[in-house]
This record gives sequence, C-alpha cells and structure tokens, in this order.
Amino acid sequence: MIISRTRDLRAVSTRARGLLSGVEVEEHATSILRSTYPRDIVMPGERHDNDKADITRISIFPTRAEIMCDVREFLPSTDPDQPHFLTSKLERHIDTHFRLLRHDTFGKLKDSLGGLMKNIISDPN
Repeated sequence: MIISRTRDLRAVSTRARGLLSGVEVEEHATSILRSTYPRDIVMPGERHDNDKADITRISIFPTRAEIMCDVREFLPSTDPDQPHFLTSKLERHIDTHFRLLRHDTFGKLKDSLGGLMKNIISDPN
C-alpha cells in the first residue's frame, strides 16, 4: 500500500515537473532540470552615487540619488552556476549576500520613498 502510494506521488511530481519545464521527464530521471529562460544581468556600475562594484564603497543606508534612480539594481544570484563578475568564490559569496541582505532591508522602503519623492517633485502642492 505504501509503496504504491509512493509510486503514485512520484508519478504526479514527475508529471508536474514535465508540465512546468515544457519537457517530458522520465519517471526515474536523476538530473536536475534548470531553466533556460534568458536572464538580463545588470552589472554594478555608476548609475548613481551609491552603485559600486566594490561593496566596501557602498553606503549601508540608501542615498538620495539611489532612492530616486529608476534603473534596476544589481542583485546577484546565489546559484554558483550563474554568471557573476567576481571570480573568487569567497568574495562572490560575501558580495552576493551583502547585496541581497541590503536589498531585503531597504528595497521596499526605497521604492516607496522614491515614488513619494517623485510625486512631490512633480506636484509640490
């Protein structure tokens, strides 16, 4: 009974993965499916005064120029197979988690405050 239920659950899971990826998956496949959807990678640069490739030069708190900037910020992937501008695994790990933690902490606040500041500039009344 348990073995047949387990087999049924595996079949449902395999079918669902096949539907999500658009490719039929064998029931006993051992490889992990990866998305082939193209990603736009935004590299850190000089879009505003707090957009630096070197995280030691980034101010922890967002600056006014950063809040007002409409360009997407650089958020690296934690997947080591994804491209990154740093080659050292240790530096990449620290850089990635610093940027993601900073985004988690200030991202929504920057978006909300930026929208408010832009509205005030466009209509001071």
